[in-house]
Amino acid sequence: MFCAVNNIARAFNLFVVVGSVVIGCSSTDGESLLRASPPDGNDPAEAPPPASESLETDAMVSNAPPPGDDAGSDVMPSGGNCKAGYIYCGGNKVIGDTNTLYECNGPGIPTVVETCAYGCIVNPSAVNDACAPQKVASPVPGRKVTYAFGEKSSRYRLGYHTGDDYATPTGTPTVAVRAGKIRWSNDNGGDFGRWMALDADNGRTYVYAHLDRRLFEAGATVVAGQVIALTGNTGLSTGPHLHFEDRPLGSLDNGQARKPTW
Repeated sequence: MFCAVNNIARAFNLFVVVGSVVIGCSSTDGESLLRASPPDGNDPAEAPPPASESLETDAMVSNAPPPGDDAGSDVMPSGGNCKAGYIYCGGNKVIGDTNTLYECNGPGIPTVVETCAYGCIVNPSAVNDACAPQKVASPVPGRKVTYAFGEKSSRYRLGYHTGDDYATPTGTPTVAVRAGKIRWSNDNGGDFGRWMALDADNGRTYVYAHLDRRLFEAGATVVAGQVIALTGNTGLSTGPHLHFEDRPLGSLDNGQARKPTW
């Protein structure tokens, strides 16, 4: 009887509670127990679910194409990360083949624009991504050689210049001349300063020296035209520029360098 009266009294004080309320009676002391039902969704303060539990949610499942829509085996809805009308490589804000360009259709199915024969370049700025070429015209886009391979001078250990130089302001982007894998990337180049080497798909190693900033570490794969570093003035250098060499695969000897071609 005490429990019932006490619950009625409490009910008048709890009429503003939102959500379902359960009022009960303690089996030990007669005090009523009040418990609000938990809100929908996960509380950020809660501990994560055990590793054995599935993390799939209704929102994840709803990304599948509606019944009857043929999205293709490697294309999924673009979701909310892409900007409608913009072009993206698969995997960059749209789900799909990483060597294919898609036009974003907002939350709809992205449209295939082009399948890239030599890989896809993700543009970190707000402009469109693009298919990579097989090779580029210059390791510093839009710039030409300012001091060529083979120039003779007693200040060089071998008596001649072992690469092509491209004079640039510090911080100018330099790109992979062909697709390949970064062989080394460190600040231990001695006279070459901060440097990188690219093992290209034509079987040659291309050295990028006097860099201001390296954007990839050893082992990374890149495509032609992808920005891999910023030019600088590190090491033994008379001014900001890119020193670019063409060596046999894996060579550490600049005496083996030839006039750069790719």
